Amino acid sequence: MKISDVCKETGFSSSTLRFYEKQGLIRGIKKDKRGIRNFSKDDIKWIKFLASMKNARLSLSEMMSYAELYYSKNESYADRLAVTIQCREKLMVELNQLKEGIKFLDYKIEYYKEKIQCKSKKRG
Repeated sequence: MKISDVCKETGFSSSTLRFYEKQGLIRGIKKDKRGIRNFSKDDIKWIKFLASMKNARLSLSEMMSYAELYYSKNESYADRLAVTIQCREKLMVELNQLKEGIKFLDYKIEYYKEKIQCKSKKRG
């Protein structure tokens, strides 16, 4: 699969894919004799996984640490599990903060609606 097709399928831009390749997040992409990348199904699965990691707000360094484990020749499942748990815990903290922020905004919305209603009743 060519890079333009990968971009359509994963939502990443070609410059992001090239950057990830330079950073070592994506490795071993086959190239034809003209140097054009040809992504395999396994490459696409990994890139979609990277997209999920990015959506989960992992930092570039966290993604790179995970990629090192993924590409290592040994079975690093315990290490990958530890990284995954750590990232999930970080996300849960952020989620709770977002929920608190939403709760506060909901309170303010109701407060302003009440103020507007009271003002309308006084005029009427």
